[in-house]
Amino acid sequence: MKNKQEIIFSEIGFKWNKLGKLAQNFYQDYQNITHYKILLNHLEKNKNSII
Repeated sequence: MKNKQEIIFSEIGFKWNKLGKLAQNFYQDYQNITHYKILLNHLEKNKNSII
């Protein structure tokens, strides 16, 4: 790691053996976003923040 940041591989509060609950959490978080372009915009912003 270049900048010594901690890497979090799954959402905080979810363990790898609870991925079904994690998926349900995502569905709940984004249930009110009904437009595909808005979801793509979220994806693009998150990708850019990672890069």
